[in-house]
Amino acid sequence: MATVRLEFEKLEILVRKRKWKLYFIIVAEHPTESDKMVLTTIPAAGENFFRLKRNSKNVVDFEPVATDSGVDGLFVLEREMPADRTIRVRAFLKHNRKSTREIGDIFKDIEGRLGGNV
Repeated sequence: MATVRLEFEKLEILVRKRKWKLYFIIVAEHPTESDKMVLTTIPAAGENFFRLKRNSKNVVDFEPVATDSGVDGLFVLEREMPADRTIRVRAFLKHNRKSTREIGDIFKDIEGRLGGNV
């Protein structure tokens, strides 16, 4: 069966330059249970954020960690193509204004927006 892969190659922020500590929250349909969602963060909780400095022009070019992995950018998702050929994925880009943040609070906020099946 064919697979589908989601990657981010580039991120450009179209607001004034500043220091950024960025991370993504990815919400996707569960591969086997259509009434549920799968939620994850990139980078994973506890890892460093994507940091931008004022002289970075608010642009991040994502490069794969392993060059032989077949990934051209920041790997987000890969799974088998469903029969209806659609996968619903939401990507939230967040800026961390604190040095540490409780990831559970963020998940609760998203759960409140998406419903109880997260």
